[in-house]
Amino acid sequence: MKIGIIGAGKIGRDYATELKGKVLLDTCNPFPGREALGIAVRLVEDAGFEPVVVGTLASAKEFDAGTEVFGRALTARELRQALGIAN
Repeated sequence: MKIGIIGAGKIGRDYATELKGKVLLDTCNPFPGREALGIAVRLVEDAGFEPVVVGTLASAKEFDAGTEVFGRALTARELRQALGIAN
């Protein structure tokens, strides 16, 4: 599966050809404050998974390529433990 991402600042550009056949994730956030987090948690739960809330976007470096947890099949509990996140 190919995934295309469109972020803020790219509005108005025609992506039709570039994104043909890809899943589109729109990174613009129409929900203020932590409402978006609640929506994301519900989406993950509705898909049958246990969400792991890691913090801010800057926290992504904790599980990026080259880290101990990157690419490993971990349970939510194992991931929290590896990242030092309280249950």
